Amino acid sequence: MKVTVISWNMDIWKKATFGGDRDHLRRAWQFLADLRPDIALVQEARPPLVDGKLPSWWVRSWPPAEPPERWWISKTRRWGSAVVCLNPDLELRPLETVRLGEPKKNDQLAASHPGTFAAAEVGLPTGSAFVVVSAYGLIDDYNPEIGEGYSATTLNRMLSDLTPLIDSRRGRRMVLGGDLNSGTQWRPGMRQARWGPMHDATMIRIEKFGFHNCLAEMLPPDRGPLEGCPCGPRPDCRHVRTLRQNNRPDGDPVQVDYIFASEAIADRVVGCQPLDVEAAWALSDHCPIVATFEFADVRTHLSKESAEA
Repeated sequence: MKVTVISWNMDIWKKATFGGDRDHLRRAWQFLADLRPDIALVQEARPPLVDGKLPSWWVRSWPPAEPPERWWISKTRRWGSAVVCLNPDLELRPLETVRLGEPKKNDQLAASHPGTFAAAEVGLPTGSAFVVVSAYGLIDDYNPEIGEGYSATTLNRMLSDLTPLIDSRRGRRMVLGGDLNSGTQWRPGMRQARWGPMHDATMIRIEKFGFHNCLAEMLPPDRGPLEGCPCGPRPDCRHVRTLRQNNRPDGDPVQVDYIFASEAIADRVVGCQPLDVEAAWALSDHCPIVATFEFADVRTHLSKESAEA
């Protein structure tokens, strides 16, 4: 069967909380629902509760939609990451987290920054399963000398928190997607060059965990560099636009959003592209990433893998 996974930073906090657009929450979720994904990995999101009710198309999510505070990163960041299942034929089995340093059970994950990632196991009708993680590279750790914070610090803590899952039998079949606030679009002389090596090291770490960059691998081999890419562009540029600077059509085409697939299911990816359309930009400064996986013979594939383990 084919499974569509969409990752999207919904920009709820700027549009709805500070932008004064009270209908933004409903419109953003309706746009996502109309794309008909099986699984949605959302960041900077809040549950689609309107007058205390969920829409009729809602199936289930982790964290649960009620109470909505379960999605919050903090009281000052009343939004976060979640895994949403919109296909009633799929199971969603939560992978619970506890704050780093607090007592936890063996099947729970520690979270250095609760709310920045959500993980769940998706059960297919065949009886097989794969893990999904909605990840957000929170900008934190303010440095008064430069007047800015870092995403590389929180993102690397997140990868450490996820390591026991990645390094497990279940974690061999994993899709990790989200707004990482990280990437490789920098060159000497750019303002971003200060953080470039940090982001390069983080991206290499993800690669060394065995993850495949689905967006880059699904690009036509002859596409050439991304027009206007901040990386120069380099001849080997494989970037795509997932973020518009200041959400302006003429802003630099930035990529900070990704979908990665672990080695065991990387060959199941049959499509992955950003939904770079005005309807998306009208709702967020990020556009969704749409990935399609073909799990038609996943039972045989995984049985072979288990036998070899």
